[in-house]
Amino acid sequence: MNIVKKIVLAACIALFSASLCFAQQQQPQVQIPITAATIDFGAVMTKSQEGAAALKKLADTFDPRRKQLGEDIAALDKLAKEIGTATRGPKFNEFQTKREKAQKDDLQLRQDMATMQNALLNPLREKVLATITAFAKEKGLHTIQDRTTLIYADPALDITGEIIKRLDGAK
Repeated sequence: MNIVKKIVLAACIALFSASLCFAQQQQPQVQIPITAATIDFGAVMTKSQEGAAALKKLADTFDPRRKQLGEDIAALDKLAKEIGTATRGPKFNEFQTKREKAQKDDLQLRQDMATMQNALLNPLREKVLATITAFAKEKGLHTIQDRTTLIYADPALDITGEIIKRLDGAK
């Protein structure tokens, strides 16, 4: 009796497995062709007319302050050599005061640059994304990936130049 149950159970399992295999073979395999492109987002942001103008404005605005800060730090280095290992006295106090000012100036410069960079580049970033989205829809692309994160991509897939042309032509 035990053997009969085992044979019937084995037959049921075999039939169930066969029906699963048959059902999987009957389901149509849907092949969706994926069209992709790559882009160098950083190049678009810096090489488009608007991006290049924003970077120039940033440089024009902050280069004098950066230069002055560099000179201040050079003067601090010179003063540090003069005082050597001293931890007291007027030269040391002067050094401490100038060092604190240079640190505050550096922090303020970085904050001001970040604020202006965001103000100038965030609208461009939105415009670039809108241009990329419109291009993708127009060309029937399913995905666009930043080229800097890919190990390999056929150069023919790169749409960076086309997006820059569209951005510059949109002005």
